[in-house]
Amino acid sequence: TYTVLTAAHVVCETEDAKQPCGDYSYKILAPDGKQYPVDKSTIEVESGVDLAIVKFTASNQNYQVATLANYNPNTANYIFTAGYPKLGDNYSPWRLTMGQIFERERGLLTVKESDFQSDNSGKLQSASSLTGGYELVYTSITYGGMSGGAVLDSLGRVIGIHGRAEAEEDKVQIGYSLGIPVSTFLGLATRFDVQAQKVETTSAPQLNPQQIKSIQEAVLSTDVSTGNTKANQWLERGNQLWRLRRYQEAVEAFEQAIKQNTSSIYLAYYGKGLALGWAGKYQEAQAALESAVKLKNNFVAAWQTLSIVYMSLNQLEQALVAIDKAIQLEPKNPNLYNEKWVVLKGLKRYAQASAAINKAIEISPRAAFYSNRGNLYYELQKWELAEADYNKAIAINPQLALAYNNRGNLYSELQKWQLAEADYTKAIAINPTYAQAYNNRGNLYKELQKWQLAEADLNKAIAINPQFTVAYENRGLLYDQMGNKQKAIQDLQHAAQLFQAQNNSAGYEIVMNALKKLQRNNSL
Repeated sequence: TYTVLTAAHVVCETEDAKQPCGDYSYKILAPDGKQYPVDKSTIEVESGVDLAIVKFTASNQNYQVATLANYNPNTANYIFTAGYPKLGDNYSPWRLTMGQIFERERGLLTVKESDFQSDNSGKLQSASSLTGGYELVYTSITYGGMSGGAVLDSLGRVIGIHGRAEAEEDKVQIGYSLGIPVSTFLGLATRFDVQAQKVETTSAPQLNPQQIKSIQEAVLSTDVSTGNTKANQWLERGNQLWRLRRYQEAVEAFEQAIKQNTSSIYLAYYGKGLALGWAGKYQEAQAALESAVKLKNNFVAAWQTLSIVYMSLNQLEQALVAIDKAIQLEPKNPNLYNEKWVVLKGLKRYAQASAAINKAIEISPRAAFYSNRGNLYYELQKWELAEADYNKAIAINPQLALAYNNRGNLYSELQKWQLAEADYTKAIAINPTYAQAYNNRGNLYKELQKWQLAEADLNKAIAINPQFTVAYENRGLLYDQMGNKQKAIQDLQHAAQLFQAQNNSAGYEIVMNALKKLQRNNSL
């Protein structure tokens, strides 16, 4: 007897999982093409989570059992979604779509649409921020008909069940895809009276550049004609390109959609604004997003993204207006209050910033929000309150590397060196590509005059992110203390160039002052 894990809405077409499933007949299509009837009595669902199991019996047949992987994926890991997409009126053959996943808390913050609904009692759900247990967020463009299929990591292990695509407008997916993590199923396994046969907890390894290139080429394998391509095809093309960080090509695709001036033109301006914003071309992004909200004034995702672009341009008052507009349209979306907290903190309106992040926590008490409020208390030098919030974030999500890193910063500030080192090391263990944690631990070792350890960590931070300006600055200061003036000057000069390219005048001035001091001392 085999157990199949799928989405509840695939086999139990009812909004309320407490109600009995409809009188539907299902069959399981096995890999060898054989079909097996599903005993309706084996269909099991759980209220509040869009997961279900069904069972079938296959006499004398040995089918491969899936390997489940229970871990918090690192942001930008490549994943695959599997299913039978419905394209037009027909279901296509089984296929994989590819994309990149977000670390759990980062993904939940990335979701644009309002999906923070009330339960039957009218009380906002807080156990999982999105209804139905959707806590996996990934960039794959998925289609109707793929619900209930597996979300696979690069080793082919099941890390979740795909269920839906976010924010579809005019039949174009402008948001991300959403799935339910394996951890949720494992927590329900005893209630379902099943036991997973194979479960692994190790993270998937990083792909090499050639593997990444092959995936990107596969994603873009279907080219578009420049002659009679419809606007929606250009939109989908642009969507794929910006998700692959090919921003200029994405902008060109969205401009082709804009030229056709169809009813979905506001989506083309939104996509263009997204691509330009990710490319760091904030003024051009601003113009595109302002066109999007002018064409569709209730477009929440565009208002939210416009707020982020205004912040990047240091136009904080305009950013506040934009995020308030988004909140007016979606007052139950905690991510919007979190964005407002960022703006108000930048304006140094700390009381209002506190109220905004408190509102986010009230709606959905997530680890990321507690960590952010801890950052606010850190800035206000309210050390005990900051520590309490970091502790709370870690208690909610013990795999949140960001919270360990932030608490490590607090302990460093308080010169609790051993505690700080332990937190940075834990953050790195969770996410071996966490450049910021390597940088911070490198600074810690520099303070403790453990020169070789400090150099190794700063080298690692730069290897992970060659554009990590502060890491070059810190390594330059380390070389100065180690007496290697030539390397110190080289790193500080490179940091100054990066700060200048980023239009960070404050950072540039600090590095230039350090460089001038170093050069003056060196000449003496």
